[in-house]
Amino acid sequence: MTNPNTTENTLQEVEIGQRNRHRLAWLADPITISSLLAWIAFLFHAYLLPAGHWQADDYIMTGLAKTAGLKGFVDRMFGWSPRPVAELINYGYFSLVSIFNRPLIGSFLCVLWGGAYLGLALCSWLAGIRRPLCLAILWFALVLLMAKPGEMFFWPTGADVYLPCWAAFAAASVLQRSTGRSLSVLLSISLLIAAFCSEIGAVTVLLYTGLRTVGLLIKGETRSSIIALVLPALAALAVCLIVQIHRVQVDREIMDAGSHLAGHWIPSAIAAVPSFGRELLGIQGMPLWLAALVKLCLLLSLGGLLGESRTQRLPALLWAAALLLGAFIAIVLAFHQFGNLCCERHATLRQGMIFLAIAVFSTALGHQAWNVRRWLLPIAVIILMGFRVDPLLHDLSIRHQIMVMRQESWHSGLSHEPKMQMTVGPETRLLSSDALPPGTYHRQSRSAPGDTPWYAWGIMMLFDKDDLQITMAH
Repeated sequence: MTNPNTTENTLQEVEIGQRNRHRLAWLADPITISSLLAWIAFLFHAYLLPAGHWQADDYIMTGLAKTAGLKGFVDRMFGWSPRPVAELINYGYFSLVSIFNRPLIGSFLCVLWGGAYLGLALCSWLAGIRRPLCLAILWFALVLLMAKPGEMFFWPTGADVYLPCWAAFAAASVLQRSTGRSLSVLLSISLLIAAFCSEIGAVTVLLYTGLRTVGLLIKGETRSSIIALVLPALAALAVCLIVQIHRVQVDREIMDAGSHLAGHWIPSAIAAVPSFGRELLGIQGMPLWLAALVKLCLLLSLGGLLGESRTQRLPALLWAAALLLGAFIAIVLAFHQFGNLCCERHATLRQGMIFLAIAVFSTALGHQAWNVRRWLLPIAVIILMGFRVDPLLHDLSIRHQIMVMRQESWHSGLSHEPKMQMTVGPETRLLSSDALPPGTYHRQSRSAPGDTPWYAWGIMMLFDKDDLQITMAH
């Protein structure tokens, strides 16, 4: 006769064994492993946030917040910078800087990073993604690792434009896979944010809404599906028109006249083809063959995070195509406007757009050989992290020095002396640099720079100094 206690103990042991096997299976899951690696990369980069840099633009924008207030930023929206979302963020940040008389770099960047991560995680959850937190941290960390992050992630005036733009692109990428009126509204909001953050965002949104409208008309879809695209399309069109009138038609941004590309559309488009090909396949600081292999691994393995949605496959593929076309047109515009591929932040955003296109295209590959393909994701993450270790350790080693020098320069600016001493550097490998030429500068006028370089004049105006000496760190 069986002892009831023995049977009960056996059942408990079986249940405990099943729980342990489930935990081990969860820990051995490639998405879990990749997410843990992504968190490590994210946190090490986040530790550098207080060492983020200001450039000349930040000093001038703080002065604008002090003197002109909100009106100054609204004027920028309808002229030089038709980026309502970015300019409102600018106004809030630089107003706080002028109130507290501190640059608040680390705090501000923490808010931007946290907002981008949480916004993407929330949209992923609402879109029915099974593991929204894993998707958000993986996507964020992979974009950090796939391009030099200095200007887009560690420079306030660059981060408040391009990081929300990328986050809006990412949100749109997950919202594409689901149907429903509420998610359509969220998708429209994401597209609006992207269009109102940067010109690249506006161009991409305009491309997508055009492609999607044509697709809907061919399929004979209802008006409500098209109406959801109208507001983002109009916003993107308005941004493009303002940029065309106030920036594209002037030549004051030419940085490389010798290339003979600035102001010429056809040569710029031709020059953009090989440049786009290198960006599509390559990753900065990595051999081209290895970079292409990493991106192939991502293409084969990222689909498991988003999941397949057969009913929304066409909209998703159109969105991925718009991201790639937007990245290509951004290169054409750079050659046309500047004569070269300016700037690092643009390149980082383009790489982020290419990554999102890879993630979306990955969902169309189905589940063939998935048990093998899914292990390519942690392999890709490990390779990317391996190439990032050396520059990351370098910048971590000078983190404290950067913060001390910035504090000393800021105190010099707040002093009652007529001359300000500013120390820039040391050379960084990931963080954005100060990019201010050493020298001694004198402010000749309070109304306009005159013969004084604009960057030095802006700094002296903010701190009300007559003289400025910029020196390089030893």
